[in-house]
This record gives sequence, C-alpha cells and structure tokens, in this order.
Amino acid sequence: MPAIEFTSRLKQALLWALIASLSVAALMGILAFIAGEQLGLADFRLHGTNLAFAFAALTSLACALALERGRSRWVCRVGLVASAATFTLNVTLIWQPYLGDLTDFLARAAAVGATWAVYCPHFALLGFARPGRALAWVLPATRGSATLLAVLIMYVIVIDPWEDEMIFRTIGAVATLTLLGTITLPALHWIGMMQKRSEVATTALEVQLTCPRCGDAAVRPAGRSACGKCGLRIRLEIEEERCPKCNYVLYQLTSDRCPECGAPVFDRPRPAAPAAGGPEGGASAG
Repeated sequence: MPAIEFTSRLKQALLWALIASLSVAALMGILAFIAGEQLGLADFRLHGTNLAFAFAALTSLACALALERGRSRWVCRVGLVASAATFTLNVTLIWQPYLGDLTDFLARAAAVGATWAVYCPHFALLGFARPGRALAWVLPATRGSATLLAVLIMYVIVIDPWEDEMIFRTIGAVATLTLLGTITLPALHWIGMMQKRSEVATTALEVQLTCPRCGDAAVRPAGRSACGKCGLRIRLEIEEERCPKCNYVLYQLTSDRCPECGAPVFDRPRPAAPAAGGPEGGASAG
C-alpha cells in the first residue's frame, strides 16, 4: 500500500476513533448523571479510560495529518508511538493503581510520554505555516522554544526539583514564548495568503499545465480553477520575489539592490529586461 494512502486511511481511522470515544464519553456522562449507580457508571475508571483514549486519538490524529502532508515524518512517527505508549500506561495506572514502587515509575513514564505525544504533533504542524521570508525566523524560534519547554517539563517529571523555584519561572517564561509563536505563526501565514490571493487576482497569468489525475493538458488561469475533464481542483499561486529585509516586491527589478531599502537582493547579475512569462508561479492540486 502506498505511504500516502496508508496515512490517509490512518487519519480517517483516528478521526472516527476520536469521534467515537467522545460520543461514548458524552453518553456515559449523561447516563452517569441520570442513573449512574444503577447502571454501574459511577466508576471513575470508565471515564478515565475514555479520556485517555480520546487524548491518544487526538494526538495521533494530529501526527497523521502532518505525516500525510510529508511534514517532519520522523517526529510524527515518534509522536504516534508516544501516543500509543501513553494510552497503555494510563490504562494500566487507571485499572491497576497499586503496583508498589512500579506505580511511581509508570506515572512518570506516562507523563513523559504525554509530553512527547503533545510536542511531536505541535512541532510538525507548525511546519504548515509560511510566515514569509522577512519573518521566516519565527518558525525555528517557535520550534526551538517548544523543544526547550518539552525538555524542561520532562526534567521536572524525572528529576523532581520541586524546591527549585527558578526552574518553574523558566518554564513559565518559555511557555509564554511558545504560546506567542504558536498564535503568531498562523496569523502571519493568513496574512501572507491574503497578500498572495490579492496578487493572483490582479495578475493576468495563464500557464500550460497537465492534470496530475487524468493527464488532460490545458491552459490554467492564475488562482483557483478545476480540470474540465475530471474536476480536480487546481490552485495556481504567484510567488513573486521579495526583498529579504523589507519584503518589497522585486518583480521586474533590473538593479541588484532593493529600491525601497537599498539592501542587496541578488547573488548574481539580473537580466536587463524581465522575462516574458511574468513572475514565478507554483501550482497545487487538491
């Protein structure tokens, strides 16, 4: 089975599993309120198991989504393993809470696994954002902050430094930076996409493209369109060159410096006249 088809089926299975677990948890909660004692639903272990399964399904679904798009494959695989291991450990602790010295070890292992299960899909999903050249540093900075936060949390879980106040202050500061980057990246991505859509809408550009599904060759306009033969949706995006310092559009520029800020923008001499085909373009199908 091709990898893309496998990850797509895995994503669908995890999505249905998440929906089923949440539905069962909601139904059990309602029945527990109405007649929990009579139906035997007052046992917290049943609800804990449902919550553990929902957590594992949610984190695994996020990993499968990133894996399907080819983002951070090894990180996603580690996240899938961590989600499964965390679910197993949580269920063991829920139904067998008295295992002597082994209980503390399993609890710490479950907490470390949960940290990995959240960190891995978060790291991978951040790769979907395209903040633009001028703010491209936000992505590695956010990933670095998230990595440091995960390391600090696992340090607290394993070492148990409850008397060290500075470690918790550091965790709070790093968590704030991670949250800021996590919120900022999608906003920057949406701003960039709105700018691109505006550029595409005002650019009269057509490109000869072959449909990747049915092989039909046709001239596609900039923006969104569909294959006239099989109906595959196609989006043609205009990727105009921009100044890495001030983000000024460099299309049809013949000098080697940005006219806005004066920064050098080309590593090699530019042609005397722009190419006849217009700005560089990219196409995607879905």
